[in-house]
Amino acid sequence: MMRVSILIILLAAADAAADTPTFTFGRPTVQGSHAEREITTIVKRSMSELVACLQQGRVKDPGLDGTMVMSFTIAADGRVTAASSLEPNAAYRACLEATFTKLRFTRSRGSRKPTKVSLKLEASPSGYGTARGLCRHCDNVYRAAMSIGDPEINGELDVAVVRRYVKRYFQLLTSCYEPRLATNQAVEGTVVARFTIGVDGWVTAVTASGTSDAALDRCVADVVRGMKFPAPKHGVVEVRHPITFRRS
Repeated sequence: MMRVSILIILLAAADAAADTPTFTFGRPTVQGSHAEREITTIVKRSMSELVACLQQGRVKDPGLDGTMVMSFTIAADGRVTAASSLEPNAAYRACLEATFTKLRFTRSRGSRKPTKVSLKLEASPSGYGTARGLCRHCDNVYRAAMSIGDPEINGELDVAVVRRYVKRYFQLLTSCYEPRLATNQAVEGTVVARFTIGVDGWVTAVTASGTSDAALDRCVADVVRGMKFPAPKHGVVEVRHPITFRRS
């Protein structure tokens, strides 16, 4: 009898641990002097705070999957001067932004320019299995596929250049689709990203729409907002760029 009781307690503890949310991190997109490894290591140190943010967000929205892209800027002195996301859950977004602004990184060596970062955060458990587009509750298994169309350009940047630079963010864009496909296998379509490339090459404004999944559209917008292109010769550049997601 005692052995049975101990077994039940151990199984209950295991189930509780399995239901405790945690985060995995994608490879950060970095424009600046700070190293990818340092950024990921320091963000991971705030795991407990990030989990608390997710739990806070799920109080009002139990279905919140927690997966999003955070964009932030590291000043030369190591402080985070700006952190933002397009996450629609206000409590979750505000908590994450506050957590990231408290992070401290090493001082830049030999450069006074800030480092701009885009980092994918994926929460687990979140209603789906792995980050490879597999659904643990589905009879059929689909993998995420993505293709990048030809952009429409208004300004002094070549179409081929813009398309080539967008391709550098292929992994981040694909990671937007994988969890959405695992949650709803009917999700596919073309997201049209409309954005402005500023005089320094950074994206200054972006919108994305086109699919029936608002979370996918928002994630694409988050990724595009962190993109860096060559600086235009004259003025800003307006871009309309289609990105197609499909099951395979």
